Amino acid sequence: MPRFTNQAQLRYGNSVTNSNIAVGEILEVLSMTKTAVRDQYNPNGPITYVISILNSGTLPMNGLTLTDNLGAYASGTATLTPLNYLADSVKYYVNGVLQTTPTVTAGPPLSITGINVPAGGNAIIAYETQTNAFAPLQSESTITNIVTAEGGGITSITAEETVGVVAAPILAITKSVSPYDFFWRYWKSAGSRDHGIADCRFRWNLSDRGSAAVFPFGIYLFPVSVCNQWYA
Repeated sequence: MPRFTNQAQLRYGNSVTNSNIAVGEILEVLSMTKTAVRDQYNPNGPITYVISILNSGTLPMNGLTLTDNLGAYASGTATLTPLNYLADSVKYYVNGVLQTTPTVTAGPPLSITGINVPAGGNAIIAYETQTNAFAPLQSESTITNIVTAEGGGITSITAEETVGVVAAPILAITKSVSPYDFFWRYWKSAGSRDHGIADCRFRWNLSDRGSAAVFPFGIYLFPVSVCNQWYA
């Protein structure tokens, strides 16, 4: 917290005496918290953040700017940002009343300007992000997101939130026909309708984008199968 000092001086005739030095602290009147609606994330999944700013002072705090680093982290000599801001998702409330959307710069970093907090009141800013290709997916990975509030003559304050990757496999399966063209054999028997028989091969491709491995038992896939179907 900012500190200040104060000292008094007394003069009488040619005599001068100084008092002791009093030291005080300026108490912060703004406090801020940041919370994720869900504490886990998926690949390319949404994360909603809620920022709450409380003004315990007797004067309003106007013209604040919020800067969100979108989870940026160092990787070697590069800085990677695992979150993207979702356009037009900001909601801004003052004392529970929805306000006009403030000015937003998607970044990174994300910047939200024009936040006002009344004396003895609060402001809530909620917005959505989405994980991208830089979001770590290894088991026990996390994303730590830091927001800073500054402006309005205040000392900057920060808040952060950490979310972890979902510890479960995220499976996807595709099915294709091989070959793509069917060989049809037609014949006609006396007194019956035309019939056809199709010989086709199917292939399955199983992938896991999650943070947990899939054990081989319990999953039964037949990479190639042959089907014979009658068509009337």
